[in-house]
Amino acid sequence: MPATKPSADAYARRALARLIQPQPKPTIDAIGAGLTFYQLFTEDDAALRAEAEAGLLASAASVSPKFFYDALGSRLFEAITDLPEYYPTRTEAAIFSLHAAEIALRVGRGPR
Repeated sequence: MPATKPSADAYARRALARLIQPQPKPTIDAIGAGLTFYQLFTEDDAALRAEAEAGLLASAASVSPKFFYDALGSRLFEAITDLPEYYPTRTEAAIFSLHAAEIALRVGRGPR
């Protein structure tokens, strides 16, 4: 008897449970004892605002993906990609995996 696929509701419940589950904070032991981390660069609010404004006011407006995701947003995105409705990326990856050589032959190397 073939296995049945979980319903969209089951996927959504599982994704939501993962999303709201508290994430453990890394400890020094987990990160690596004896290591020293230096944060050499931090962006201030004015720099972030200027970057967003420059992107939005450009002739071809764009916004860096870093503006869309904080830690919770990143977890939400990962949960979303597990949903059945998010099949295009998985399908695309499968197509490239199965047909990479043929695609490469047809596309070629581009301008030289």
